[in-house]
Amino acid sequence: MSLIRDQETEDMLRSYVISMFEKVGLNPANLKIYIVSDNSINAFAAKGSNIFIHTGLIINSPRSEMVIGVLAHETGHIVGGHLIRLYDNMKIAQRNSLISTVLGGVAAIATGRPDVGMAVMMGGSNASMQSHLSYRRSEENAADEQATKILSQMGYSVKGLLDVMHILEQQEKISMSQDYYSYLSTHPLSEDRISFLENTLSKEKGFGTYVHKDSELLYKRVRAKLIAFLSSSPRSIFNIYPLSDMSVASRYAHSIAYFRLNNLSEALNIIDGLIKDHPKDAYFYELKGQMLYESGRGEEALFPYKRAVELAPEASLIRLSLASVQIESNNKEEVKEGIKNIEKIIVNEKDNPTLWRLLAVGSGKIEDKALTLYSMSEYNFSLGNYKEAINYINKAQELILKGSPKYLRLEDIKQEAERLLKKEED
Repeated sequence: MSLIRDQETEDMLRSYVISMFEKVGLNPANLKIYIVSDNSINAFAAKGSNIFIHTGLIINSPRSEMVIGVLAHETGHIVGGHLIRLYDNMKIAQRNSLISTVLGGVAAIATGRPDVGMAVMMGGSNASMQSHLSYRRSEENAADEQATKILSQMGYSVKGLLDVMHILEQQEKISMSQDYYSYLSTHPLSEDRISFLENTLSKEKGFGTYVHKDSELLYKRVRAKLIAFLSSSPRSIFNIYPLSDMSVASRYAHSIAYFRLNNLSEALNIIDGLIKDHPKDAYFYELKGQMLYESGRGEEALFPYKRAVELAPEASLIRLSLASVQIESNNKEEVKEGIKNIEKIIVNEKDNPTLWRLLAVGSGKIEDKALTLYSMSEYNFSLGNYKEAINYINKAQELILKGSPKYLRLEDIKQEAERLLKKEED
């Protein structure tokens, strides 16, 4: 999978799921949202309250309630404990498939006919897959039922989830496209599921879909942002969002399209207009900072990034962008501020190699050798370069006060690195 990070998109999706977690008694602190750069309509949950959302789901969903419906379904999987049983079931399916493969090889050798072996392998694999999909269909139905309860508690109709199902159903009937297979692999589709949702919708009896105006406007601009950044043709954005459309979402998309077309002056002109109309919106400042930074105007990017961090101090990705610009600066004071910003983020992301690399670069610029060696120790450990990590740890411990938190941390990762290195060698 190719994952992308965007503070605005992650914050929006997180706000949806946190509300769901609170309704069903799950701890929002355990939630992790991942955005998969993929055009297919898909989303799935994994162990540990991890939810993965394909960009294709958002791009192909014109209304927020469609994405919210799918997220309610994924939350249904988590609250139902399906993921733990799924992994066990997959192990059984894989084991049975492996046995069939072995038997197929034996049959081919015994008969001297590869086609016989292939028939045995295909038959066994298909049976194993059918058993697995049968299990999955049962869990999908249960997740749908849980989703309807969550949506009802939140004041939403099931229509959003049903509309997504209808899109997938059409893909199945028209072309059996790859997008459909992508969803099918994790969410076996059945007429029963659609019938259940249609029946639930018919019983709502005028129960209006609750869509807060501001929330829907935010969704529309996030969707426009993804479409503008991910479209293979920036010029096509002006067909999707005509220049005559002066909505926030449309202007947002125009700014990004012009930026991708290397028309920075027009891109900045539009984003400045959005900032003027919405002076307390951190994401508009963030986009301006990104445009300036990626156009080689790092010093000019500092102000909009700093303003964005002031407006959204908890937004770690925006703070990371600011820190990157500061550390690349030739101004030592800015570099020191960049290091402080990285240290604020790294408390919750100790396994992020990008942060450790930036910290090493920054500390090198201000000639803090101990911090540089410490950062390189963490950097290599997070990447699995255990020999390199141990080498840097030994050097760092010569400069870091014995018994200090950093020294003790190095002791811990050194022991773990040695254990993992031995495991690799064995």
